[in-house]
Amino acid sequence: MLTFLVPLKAQWIKFDLQNLDVNNFKQEVEPLIKATSISAVSHLNSPMKLNKRLRIGVAYSHGINISGENTVSDLFGGYPNFAGSLLISENLVLKGNLSVFNSRNDVVQALAYGFGLKLAEKENNNWRLSVLFSKLQGPEDISIRSIDGTVVYNLHLAELPVFFGFGSNNYKAKILFDDTEIPNSIEGTATYFIAGLLYNREHYTVMPLIQLNSDVFVISIEISGAFR
Repeated sequence: MLTFLVPLKAQWIKFDLQNLDVNNFKQEVEPLIKATSISAVSHLNSPMKLNKRLRIGVAYSHGINISGENTVSDLFGGYPNFAGSLLISENLVLKGNLSVFNSRNDVVQALAYGFGLKLAEKENNNWRLSVLFSKLQGPEDISIRSIDGTVVYNLHLAELPVFFGFGSNNYKAKILFDDTEIPNSIEGTATYFIAGLLYNREHYTVMPLIQLNSDVFVISIEISGAFR
């Protein structure tokens, strides 16, 4: 698990975009948008039970630029999140995220909400769907809206709970400073592979996970507890 704790020494993600090359602006900034949009949602994929309907946790994500557009690599950094989920029935979970942090001169604020569904179950193995809608604002240069959906398969390998699956993040970023040579908005879809482990303790769960896209690699760790 130490591998997932290394990024904690890093700075928060930054959104200083006005120094980017206007002739290559979209290509340079899009990996940062993808990393931010993926990090802004925490799905809390830990299974829930009817005797403990509420789960609350914190998450830390760190995006790594693998696109080859090295100009924005210095802007990549950590992203904190507070997450909660409420089990409504055996198959339906309501979810929400909240994040507020300082990034240089910006106060970043993000909110996400959505739901999770159990698609199928067989003993300890099951498929789960999770969808979250998010909105990030606060930076002077950019605001981002997105819809993030994952389908993951939970199973036990050598008695260790793991999950893997795929996700899709549809984002729309609005550029907030005036420059006739750059687009006013950037939108697209980031598909990714997701995998993680569940370390269940008596009162809490630790979940390291990875999300791999063609342009960005996001490493996260979530710590959560379930309550009646």
